[in-house]
Amino acid sequence: MIPFQNTNRGGLIRMAILVGIVLILLAYFGLNLRGIVASPTFRDNWQFVSGLAIDIWTKYLSVAIMFIWDRVITPLLGK
Repeated sequence: MIPFQNTNRGGLIRMAILVGIVLILLAYFGLNLRGIVASPTFRDNWQFVSGLAIDIWTKYLSVAIMFIWDRVITPLLGK
């Protein structure tokens, strides 16, 4: 029997390094995250995307996921 080998090591460290590199690049190019997030364009885009995600969840995904939960997962759990 072959022992289980975890090949996904250092994911958190890689993510922290990637975030650090992105922040350094933003600073190098003179971009201010606070200014970007506070801009009316960003807020309008964020509101559009979050509203779209909520609509997709409520109109399409929640029905399918609740069906799978009620008909498949719950009987498997024995409840």
